[in-house]
Amino acid sequence: ETVTIRGGTAANDVSSDSNQSFVGGGTFNLIQQSSFNSVIGAGAHNLINLNSDFSSILSGVSCSIDSHSDKSFIGAGSGSKIISSSNQSFLGAGATNTIKFASSSFIGAGRGNIVEGSLGNTTAIEILGNAPAENFSAKVSSIIGGEDNTIYNAYETLIGGGYQNKIFRDAPADNVLRYNPTNAIVGGVGNKISNNNQNSGFTGYNIIGAGNANVLSGSLMSSIVGGSGN
Repeated sequence: ETVTIRGGTAANDVSSDSNQSFVGGGTFNLIQQSSFNSVIGAGAHNLINLNSDFSSILSGVSCSIDSHSDKSFIGAGSGSKIISSSNQSFLGAGATNTIKFASSSFIGAGRGNIVEGSLGNTTAIEILGNAPAENFSAKVSSIIGGEDNTIYNAYETLIGGGYQNKIFRDAPADNVLRYNPTNAIVGGVGNKISNNNQNSGFTGYNIIGAGNANVLSGSLMSSIVGGSGN
């Protein structure tokens, strides 16, 4: 027998096609569009939507898990989201943090942090049909905290904290090893690890420890411990 339980105010809703899902309390919390076995604990204006099965939002305000983001979790906070087939991802707390096209990724807390991939060769039709995560250009990446830090088109990458640090690749690539794998920025302000050349060789395995406005571009196995403007 399929049982769906809804608590809190009458503004909470679990759609009839979201079987075995649960809203515990709060108001205007919604589980919709075939999001099976999912949970919203409390809070307000939270959403689990569009085939995001086995996912949970513990509490918070205006947080969402959407568009085939299965087995994902948001702890609390406001305006944060896990979307676009970001399966098995975790967002702990904070405000306006986003995980998008980035499976198995993590944001601990902070504000305005982003882990995002691009479609690459994946079509919009495949996205709607729950495209495999390996088609995306970002996964298994983490931002622990801080503000306005970004990981874009990078695999297995870490930003520890700080402000406006960025690990990214803007140009498309034909091989996963050209998507800046296994880089890290521990902290600091305005530090960048990048590769924007589609035809470049393999890059990655770089680290910036801290400091301000340090840059590694198109590098392989390089490091900057700290300082400014290196």
